[in-house]
Amino acid sequence: MLTNPETGVINEELKPFAAALKSMKRANSGLTWIKQKHVTAFLTELARTPLVTHDAVDELPRSRTRDYVRELLITHQILPPRDGLLHRYIDWSDEALDRLESPEHRDVANRYIRWHHLRQMHSMESVTHGTFLRSKQTVTVTIEFLNWLTTRDTSIRDLSQSHLDAWQAEGPSTREFAIRFLAWAIKTKLVAADLTMTPHRRGSPKMSVEDQQDAVDGITSNQLELNPRDRAAAILVLVFGQQI
Repeated sequence: MLTNPETGVINEELKPFAAALKSMKRANSGLTWIKQKHVTAFLTELARTPLVTHDAVDELPRSRTRDYVRELLITHQILPPRDGLLHRYIDWSDEALDRLESPEHRDVANRYIRWHHLRQMHSMESVTHGTFLRSKQTVTVTIEFLNWLTTRDTSIRDLSQSHLDAWQAEGPSTREFAIRFLAWAIKTKLVAADLTMTPHRRGSPKMSVEDQQDAVDGITSNQLELNPRDRAAAILVLVFGQQI
C-alpha cells in the first residue's frame, strides 16, 4: 500500500515510515489498523504523490486517517512539524462555511474568518487551545446569526438595532458572542457604527432579604413535595444565583 500502483516502486520518502510500521511494538494492532480498507486506500493515494509534503497530504480527502498519518509522518521526521491547531481551524472553518444559507453572508463570514481570526492566528508563535476554541465558538455563533438574518430576508448591510435586540431576546445568552463579529463589521464599515449589543451579566441579580425569605418559603412549602436534594438545589439557584 506504500507502493505506487502505477510504477510498482515504493515512494522513497515513505521508506522510513514503512520501516517504522514494521518495527511497531504492538505489531498486531498496527497490522489490524493498516489492513482496514479506508487506511489502505489512503496510503495508496499517498504513495502516488511524487513529493510527500504537508500540501500533498492536504490534497487528500479530509479524515481522521489523514490526521493520524500526518502525525506519524511528523513523528518519524518525514514531514516537518507545523502548527496543528492553526490547520485544524482552517479545515474546520472551511466546513463551517458550508452551513451559510446565503452566498452574500457566506462571503462575509469567509472574510471575517480570513481577515480577523486567521490573521490573528498567523501572528502568534503558536495557536493556543484557548484561541482555537474561542475562534470556533465565535464563528459558530456568527454563522447562526447570519442564517437568522437570512430567514428574515435581511442583508448584513441592512442590519438595524431592532434586529440585534430581537436576536438577543429570542435566544440563549451565548448569542452575545456575536458582539465580536459586530465589532469587526463596524470596523470594516459593513454596518452602522452606532449599533450595539448588550453583554450578558454573569450571575443573578441580588435579592433582598424579604425576597430570599419568600423564595425559601415557596420552595419548602411546595405542594409537589420536592425531595431534600432538589429543594437544596433550588435554594442555591434562586437565592445565591448558582449555575445549574
